Amino acid sequence: MKLRYKILVISVFAIITLSTVALLIRRYGLPKTSRQKYITSQMEIAGSYLGQFRLNPEQPKLLDNAMELYQKILKSDPNQKKAIEMVAEIYTFKTEYLKAQELYNKLIKLEPRNMKYHINVGFFYLAQDKKNEAFEKANFAILNDPENSRAYFLRAIIYEKDRNLSAAIADYKRAIAAAKKDEDKYRNISIYLNLGYLYSRLGLNYDAVQQYEKVVKLWPKVSEGHLALAQFYTDRGLFDKAVDALNALINMDKNSARGYYGLGIAYLKKGEAKSAYAYFKKAGSLGAQVDDTLMQKLAEQAKDAK
Repeated sequence: MKLRYKILVISVFAIITLSTVALLIRRYGLPKTSRQKYITSQMEIAGSYLGQFRLNPEQPKLLDNAMELYQKILKSDPNQKKAIEMVAEIYTFKTEYLKAQELYNKLIKLEPRNMKYHINVGFFYLAQDKKNEAFEKANFAILNDPENSRAYFLRAIIYEKDRNLSAAIADYKRAIAAAKKDEDKYRNISIYLNLGYLYSRLGLNYDAVQQYEKVVKLWPKVSEGHLALAQFYTDRGLFDKAVDALNALINMDKNSARGYYGLGIAYLKKGEAKSAYAYFKKAGSLGAQVDDTLMQKLAEQAKDAK
């Protein structure tokens, strides 16, 4: 009986202890170490979703998954700067710029000397066509950090919008010189692509192709370089080169809806209805929006070609 009594007492004590711990967690949250581990693990998972979306922007559900996790993190720690920043980035992807800007203004209050936050607010000003405010943010960042690649990138875009193309090219080059390859590859890719587009507008085709090829060489698994190169060749009637660029993309990503859609465009312009139909159909099966009337027309032309 004594043994049974001891077991009963221990069991009751354990239940009371666990209940007390559960009550404390509900009232005060997880212990600091446990909470930090929880936040770290959730940040890693959310970051994985966001990284997948960057590579596959045709899958917006990945953004929703990331947002759900970041919101949980912020419920646990409302001033978790990285989570706030990532939520702002998701709003940016969703083109909800005012919500994103509000979060970056909060981050500036938490860390006023972080130039990254100021530059991001500058980009949001630019999205609202507030070029003067954006220009002030770019110059403020350059003054405080003369090697800031993103600040030059922002200012280059403003110069380009103002048709000051020589100043834009100079700042794009400064941005490239200041950029570190692994610092933020998605931003760095945009610098090369923007400079390529600018060269293309000026008719400097060789220089434009060089920028696109650098993106493909430095980041072969990112679709934007392949797509930019293919678009450049397609616009100039160099359809075989466009096909080569798109096939390189598809060899890297078998589920690239944009890659198959681009092939559809290239073969359509080549006058090869059967191939165009097949690639558009594949793109549609992967989520791309393909015009039904065009598909019907191509199907008829493909039959006549037999």
